[in-house]
Amino acid sequence: MPTPWTDAPITARSEDELGRAGYAVHAARLIADSHSWEDSIVFGLTGPWGSGKSSWQRSVVLSVRPGTPGTGFTTVRP
Repeated sequence: MPTPWTDAPITARSEDELGRAGYAVHAARLIADSHSWEDSIVFGLTGPWGSGKSSWQRSVVLSVRPGTPGTGFTTVRP
C-alpha cells in the first residue's frame, strides 16, 4: 500500500482509502454500456498532478468486466 509520502498510484481496490471505488465501478459500467461496433468513443481524464488520476484509472480498469468487447485502455503521458 502506498504511504502518504509517495506519489505511487494504488494497485488494488483494497488500497482505495478515499472511497472512489464506487465511482470507478460506475465509470466502468458506462464505458462497457457505450460500446458500439459502428462508432467509437473516447473518454479522457484530466486533473492536476497528485489528484489521483492514475489510481482512479487503475480502479476503472479493474472494474471493467473481463472480456468486454472492444474495450482497451491507453495511458498517455505528455
